Amino acid sequence: MRHATILSLGIALALAGCTASVPTTGELSKAEAAAMGGKADGDDFCDVYGWYGDDECDDFCPLPDPDCAIDCPLTGIVCTPECPEDGRLAGGSPCRAGTFNAETCECEANEPPPPECPPTGVLCTPECPDSGRLPSGAPCRRGTFDETTCECVPPAPECPPTGLLCTPDCPASGRLPGGAPCQQGNFDAATCECVPLTADCRTTGCAEGRYCSFCWSHYACIPEGALC
Repeated sequence: MRHATILSLGIALALAGCTASVPTTGELSKAEAAAMGGKADGDDFCDVYGWYGDDECDDFCPLPDPDCAIDCPLTGIVCTPECPEDGRLAGGSPCRAGTFNAETCECEANEPPPPECPPTGVLCTPECPDSGRLPSGAPCRRGTFDETTCECVPPAPECPPTGLLCTPDCPASGRLPGGAPCQQGNFDAATCECVPLTADCRTTGCAEGRYCSFCWSHYACIPEGALC
C-alpha cells in the first residue's frame, strides 16, 4: 500500500510539472512563450497574440519578427516563404511571401519553382551514341537537359581547325603583328564561321574604277591609284 501511495504521488507531481508552464486561463506572457519556444501544438504564439510588428523585437518567434531587423524601417509585415496567398498568417498577422534580406531591408520574392517537365521516354545525355540507343537499349538524345525549357539542348558542333584566327582586330593585311594569319570578324560557334563585323565592300563589291581596301578602321571602296 505504501508503494502504491508513493507511485500515485509521483504521477501527480509529474502531471503538475508538465502543465505548470502552460496557463489554463488568460494570455501567455512573452517570457512564458519564449520558454516554450514560441509555439506549441503547431500554434505560433507571436501570430496568435499579435507580437509580430508590435515595435518590440521578439527573437523567440518561430518566424522572423520584422521589429528585429537592424536599422530597417518597421513595416509590421512578416516576411516568410510560408505566407499564404491571402497575405495573412493563420492568426491574422499580415505577411508577404519571400525571404527577408537584412542588408537591403527588403522581402525578396521567392523564385518560382522550375516547371514540371512531362516525361518523354528519351534520356537526354551528352554520352548518347550516334545510334540513339544506350547499351541497355533505352532511347536517348545527345545533349544537355534544360530544366527551364524542358528541352534537350544539342551540343555545339566541333569546328575543324582552319589555321586562321577570327578576330575583330585582324588588320587588312590578314596578318597579326606576330605574323599569324587572321580574318576580321566574330567567330560563330554554332555555324563554325567567321562572321564579318558589318556588310562591307568585301561582300558587296565596289563600283568600276574602285577597289576594296581596309581604310583606317573599316573596309571601303577606294579609287584606283589612291591610297587610304
